[in-house]
Formats: sequence, C-alpha cells, structure tokens
Amino acid sequence: MGLSWRSGLRSLGRQNLYLTLMQMVPLLTVPDIHFVVLQYDARAGDAAAEMAEVTAATGVTLRLWEDLDLRDDQEGGAALLAGLDLVVSAGTAVGELSAALGMPTWRFHHMAAWAALRTGASPLMVTAHIRAYFIANSSSGKLFFVAISLHRAADGGCPAGCGSS
Repeated sequence: MGLSWRSGLRSLGRQNLYLTLMQMVPLLTVPDIHFVVLQYDARAGDAAAEMAEVTAATGVTLRLWEDLDLRDDQEGGAALLAGLDLVVSAGTAVGELSAALGMPTWRFHHMAAWAALRTGASPLMVTAHIRAYFIANSSSGKLFFVAISLHRAADGGCPAGCGSS
C-alpha cells in the first residue's frame, strides 16, 4: 500500500492541512499491510525524521525505493503507483496521479474536498474515494474509520475501492 501523508508545500497557510506520520499510526499498525512511502522528501528532512520516529515507536517497516526520485522521475513514480494495490494519500499530487492512473486511491482531507462535488469521489477519477476527514491536530478518531476499512480489505471482506465515503 502506498502512503503519502502530506504535501511538500507546507507554507504557514498550509501547515495544518496535513497529518503527521505519527497521527497515522492507526493505519500503520493494521496487520499484513506493507507500506510503501510515496513522500518526495522521504530520504531527508521532516519526512525522514517522521519515518524514523514511527519505526522506533511501532516497529513498522516503511519501504522506500532508494533509487527512485519521486519528485523528478514522473514515469518511474507512475510505474511504482501502478504496482500498488492501494494508495492512501492526503490531497497531494501523489493522490491525483494515482487516481488518474486508475489505481484504487483513498484520500483524506481536512474538510470536504471541493473536487468531489459532494459525492465522496471525484467524478473525473472514479477510483478515488474520500475515506476520512480530519480536523487539524485532532485526527485520531477519524482515521479509525480508514483503519477499519483496511482491516476489512486485508481480510478479503471489502475490495480496496469499496465502502461508503
């Protein structure tokens, strides 16, 4: 499963639009799910520090393609996305590209996504589902819904794109 928890653009006005990786622990601890990190800055900076913190706290292994530049190698990034069973993403280019490729994509936002036109999914990207909303700095209860969905998918009870929005 691919994972992108925030955008690389985090100016003061955008800082609270995304989650920290630690806030995503309810998802990361779902058994039998292998996580592939899709963050552009996963090798250095904040994302690398967050990954080290979560791994130390939970023991979860977060996989990273060391020889793939996710920011500048769009073809390689698209190939990686196409090989995943599911992408869970904040409102980022990663989530947009995944859905545009037709991959099952679960998006989470700080508020209802305007592009979903109140439908729970973008009418332009039918494989993208808005799975959870969160309020900045208060997300743990909302991510529980996504974790339950992943449990069901892992048990074979719900294919990756199913369920209510």
